[in-house]
Amino acid sequence: MQPLSDTNALGSESAPDAPVALESVLCTEELDRRPHRLPDYESENRALVKLAQALADSPRNILQTLADTILATLNSDSAGVSLITDDGGRFYWPAISGAWKAHIGGGTPRNFGPCGDVLDRNIPLMFGRFQRRYTYFKPVQPQVEEAILVPFHIEGKAVGTIWAVAHTCGRRFDAEDMRQLESMGRFASAAYQAVLSIKGLEQEGNALRDSERQFREMIDALPAAIYTTDAHGHLTHFNPACVEFSGRTPVLGSDHWCVTWKLYYPDGTPMPHDACPMAIALKEGRIIRGAEAIAERPDGTRVWFEPYPTTLQDSNGKIIGGINMLVDITERKQVEERLREAKQQAEAASRAKDMFLAVLSHELRTPLAPVFMTLSALELKADLPPDMRQDVTMMRRNVELEVKLIDDLLDISRITSGKLQLQFDRIDINEILRHVCEICRPNMLEKGIRLHCDLDAGADLVVGDQARLQQVFWNLLNNAAKFTPEGGDIHLATRGINDDEQARIQVTVRDSGMGIAPDFLPRIFDAFEQGELRITRQFGGIGLGLAISKMLVEWHRGTIRAESEGKNKGATLVVELPALSRGNSTSVDSQLQPDAGTSAVPLRLMVVEDHADTAVVLGKLLTASGHAVRTATTAAAALALAREHHFDVVISDVGLPDMTGYELMKELKARYGIKGIAMSGYGMEEDIKKGEQAGFSAHLVKPVNMARLEASIRHVAAEGIGDRAR
Repeated sequence: MQPLSDTNALGSESAPDAPVALESVLCTEELDRRPHRLPDYESENRALVKLAQALADSPRNILQTLADTILATLNSDSAGVSLITDDGGRFYWPAISGAWKAHIGGGTPRNFGPCGDVLDRNIPLMFGRFQRRYTYFKPVQPQVEEAILVPFHIEGKAVGTIWAVAHTCGRRFDAEDMRQLESMGRFASAAYQAVLSIKGLEQEGNALRDSERQFREMIDALPAAIYTTDAHGHLTHFNPACVEFSGRTPVLGSDHWCVTWKLYYPDGTPMPHDACPMAIALKEGRIIRGAEAIAERPDGTRVWFEPYPTTLQDSNGKIIGGINMLVDITERKQVEERLREAKQQAEAASRAKDMFLAVLSHELRTPLAPVFMTLSALELKADLPPDMRQDVTMMRRNVELEVKLIDDLLDISRITSGKLQLQFDRIDINEILRHVCEICRPNMLEKGIRLHCDLDAGADLVVGDQARLQQVFWNLLNNAAKFTPEGGDIHLATRGINDDEQARIQVTVRDSGMGIAPDFLPRIFDAFEQGELRITRQFGGIGLGLAISKMLVEWHRGTIRAESEGKNKGATLVVELPALSRGNSTSVDSQLQPDAGTSAVPLRLMVVEDHADTAVVLGKLLTASGHAVRTATTAAAALALAREHHFDVVISDVGLPDMTGYELMKELKARYGIKGIAMSGYGMEEDIKKGEQAGFSAHLVKPVNMARLEASIRHVAAEGIGDRAR
């Protein structure tokens, strides 16, 4: 890219496209319509301090430092400085940074570019795609999408502009960008005047005195509180912002400013004055950045600030003074405190929500427990009349549905709050699917639905939580059965996928049911979505099963998608999970297996349950199974029974009137070594963990299937026998 010069600018006058009017490229008013940001004084102050240091260290390079600083501070694509020649006939570019840097040294006639229009109006302006007016810019790449320009003056006379350019439509300037550019424009005026003064004073031999004056004038123009000292820390200069910042007028010649303050560390403890960063810089030459401190004003108010001390040195490197900028961060700290309080409130609300859900779950499950256990026991009676068996099955199925709704609500809460705990292991995916099919098959047989399975023997190993993956595929098969009419078909298939990506296992559930409407397909995995209201009324549920399945699959680093050709054309759910090679497999015991040697032995059981109906039903059912059962409704009564009788297993509720079931279990285990099973309406991960810590060997959530309860009792009792044998 060749530097843009007067020659190629003038040559563009013969371009075929006529330039548009100035008002067609001006868009300054657009800044008022764009989103407003809070003033970023911190980054502005850092930029100005950087420029001030550059002016002190290398004044001849100040314009290039200015261009680099504009580019970085405004995050623009190009930035630069345009100066007008002494005769006022053209602009030249002594400093450019960014994409247009190759044009340094070029220039344009005064009236051939946006800089001339800015000086004519003597106000900051923003242009959009200004090559439409200044046609000689059309061959220059990259093109201009937006540009903001600010005039700067020397002793009241406009001598040029500073500017920032965006070359892509993704960068849009706002009012804060313009404010910061204007601030740097004021600095540019003082800096350029200082450079000119330095040049002249170098010839006259008075450069030091006037550069100091210009330097102080520049400091005075800065919005940040800045002061200077000599080598001993005595105050030599301060700007007006210092007075506003500290609430007092410092005395020149006194010890450096911080000595007159009460200073504190961020934790509120007093800070010795010789420990402040400015004192350390003057004494040791060590510069500390990023420190935060608190200063107390005369009226007792406190202000948070960040100090930016710098030493001033002579040609031999000896410290001859220092300069310190104090950035007020009080507002930022207040915002941080409000955010911290808001976080604490949100965490408290989350804990309250979890407690509410746990209590709600307990209160909903507890009255269902005796009903469910009674119905489960009745179904097992061989002499039950067929019509009554149908009624009992219907009631048991509806109780199970209510429990499933409770489980779904708790699961969606745990998943969305990130509190669901997964236990990962190597899993045989086909084994899980066969088990799920056995669970779902009775429901399908009632509707006459045919289930076809095609399980690829080579596609079976994944890393995952067995219970949660089983929950996913139960949801998919149950969902397919729900929306498939009587006599329909459901196809379940697995296959391994090996391509350039990681090997995967694909599980497909395809049904011949009512299908999914195209407009609903994108929302099929959203929580509480079931499409039309009539679908909810016809098929029940609250639309959480697929939402939970999607979240669980994604937690296993997998994907799930739905496909359908439309209404009444069936639907297909496809799950893909990362696969393992069979050589890495380990055996996984996913079932509670009762010990063969104890399966027929009656056990001595104690049931601790304060819900009267549940206690009565549970006692009757366990007694009918051949066990010797005693019941207690309080922890005190349970401890009294344990003193008088020996028990193999205690089955205890968690919420008891006189102490928690966790406390009771600790007592029973410590005194008598009894094994225990927690049976409660509380089923959150925290409840299960608390049960393990208290000494429970198993945690069952109400209502409990009697077959599962019996298996748990035998399993826990077998553990106790094994412990005694050891």
